[in-house]
Amino acid sequence: MNNLTIAQKLMLCIGLTLVVIVGGTAIVQYRLFGNLITDRVTQSELPATLDSIRNDINATLTGPVTTARGIATNPYLKSWLADGEPDSGLQDAVAYFKAIQQQTGANTVFYVSEQSGNYYGTGGVERTVERGVDTWFYNLVDESNRVPFRLDLDTEGGQLKVFINYIIELNGERVGVAGVGYTLAEMADTIRNYQLGESGILFLTSTEGQVTVHPDGEAVAGETVANLPGLREVASELLDGEGYRSTTTTGADGVEYLVAATEIPLVNWVAFAQIPRAELFADLRGAFSAIALGVVLIIVASLVLIGVLLRTLLKPIRRTADTMRDIAQGEGDLTQRLPVHGRDEMSYLASQFNAFVEKVQNAIRRVGESTEQLATSAEELTRVASETRGGVQKQSMETDQIASAINEMTATVQEMSRNGSEVEAAASEADKHAQEGSRVVQTTIDSMRDLAREIEDTGNAVNDLAERSKSIETVLDVIHDVTEQTNLLALNAAIEAARAGEHGRGFAVVAEEVRALAQRSSDSAEQIRTMIDELVDGTRSSVERMNRSRERSDSTMSQAGEAGEALHTIQEAVGRIHDQVTQIATAAEQQGQVAQEINRNVTGIVEISAHSSESMEQTEVASAELARLGEQLREMVSQFKV
Repeated sequence: MNNLTIAQKLMLCIGLTLVVIVGGTAIVQYRLFGNLITDRVTQSELPATLDSIRNDINATLTGPVTTARGIATNPYLKSWLADGEPDSGLQDAVAYFKAIQQQTGANTVFYVSEQSGNYYGTGGVERTVERGVDTWFYNLVDESNRVPFRLDLDTEGGQLKVFINYIIELNGERVGVAGVGYTLAEMADTIRNYQLGESGILFLTSTEGQVTVHPDGEAVAGETVANLPGLREVASELLDGEGYRSTTTTGADGVEYLVAATEIPLVNWVAFAQIPRAELFADLRGAFSAIALGVVLIIVASLVLIGVLLRTLLKPIRRTADTMRDIAQGEGDLTQRLPVHGRDEMSYLASQFNAFVEKVQNAIRRVGESTEQLATSAEELTRVASETRGGVQKQSMETDQIASAINEMTATVQEMSRNGSEVEAAASEADKHAQEGSRVVQTTIDSMRDLAREIEDTGNAVNDLAERSKSIETVLDVIHDVTEQTNLLALNAAIEAARAGEHGRGFAVVAEEVRALAQRSSDSAEQIRTMIDELVDGTRSSVERMNRSRERSDSTMSQAGEAGEALHTIQEAVGRIHDQVTQIATAAEQQGQVAQEINRNVTGIVEISAHSSESMEQTEVASAELARLGEQLREMVSQFKV
């Protein structure tokens, strides 16, 4: 089905629909007409045929029955019979018989006396009846059901004869039988030659089922109905019924027959009609064949007409498809339009197709304009990414230098912390000696001399620490400048990424992370600056105190003789020195911790710078790829004519 065109699919569907509708209608009509024909035959034609046969037989035999009754009730003959059948009256009786024969055309006129057994006819006494031989006579005379007459058939001589035997009664007693005999050859030939359809037949039987008249003649005469082909199953049903009855039966040859029967009360016979059921539909089948041929021709003509109409109706669709093929396989000319004529569905299709092509044309035009902007933005983004990558690499190098400086500062602070610890130990020792100053003044003077030197060294160390702190401030200024530059570069990169739109979103995220890291680096540098300022102030105070201590040590040495008196002052000074050295040690330890934190932060900055450098490289590659895609999109858009 997928390989068929719309016209072929419609033709196939319409053809199948016509075949189903017409075929179904024909089958239903065939069955309907078949039932109507069966009903007509069984309810009208066969009853009419059997009634016609019965009426013909009744009409044929009414006259003979009347004649036989007239002979049996003739007063003269009854009187003559009552007188003992004298010979004097025989001549008149014979003359009467001859007159009746001549008037009615009967073959035989007879008058039989039970008393004498004489069988009188046109020839006088023709014979004598005997009981046991002429059963027809004695059965009728001896019957007690008071039947006035009986018909007997005789086929002697090859001719069918009917005898009307009428009872002769005297004083209520049966004394003889009178009657006439007729040849029914003409009626028998009519019945034998009567056909229903091509092979249907009519035949007569007695009420006991003995065949009397049959188209097959003497070959079947005397047979019972049950012995006839196909009638064994329905013989009793048809013989025992009353009025008209019909049924169907199947013969030994497998042919289905329709059989009907009706009584002929006058002669006590049953008329049968038998016809093959298939013959009832012979004319219908012929008519159905002719109708089927006509229907086939009509369907073919209809399909041809429908094909022409479909070709006409689908022509605009084909034209639409051709136009779309030209757009797809040709130069991509979106300026083409379909002609619109009228207001039918095809015109509506063409109108909507034109609207669609116009919309596509405008979209392609806008895509072309956007492609130009995209290409320009991609080139600019590539340039900015390259510059940013260079700046990040430079920042990474400077950050490495800062890390080295921080490492040196950390080592210095650690050294200063160790010196502070030593000074603290010396102060403790000086305090101990001061307590013994009263005993060992000379030792104290020597110790003070050593202390002066230590104080001088400590002052130099503190001054060196102050100088190094100033160096750290210089490094922090560099860090601050780098972070400011990084922040500015990240801001510019974010602006350029925003210009790039969707394609620059990833780069914008990276730029924002770099800017945030730069800001945190700047904040950390400011914190370090604050701590270093505090350290410098503490160091300056320490230097001043150390200078005063040195002056006092000098005074102590010059006044060694007054050591005892100044011992208390020395002890106080040593205590102050101890406290100050403790503060210096604590500050040095704090400076070490801050230096380590700075070292970790700088290390993080280095890692971020490396990551930023990699991101810049990826951004540069993505920008180049974006520029390539923009150029490719420009080439694709240029294939359409707008």
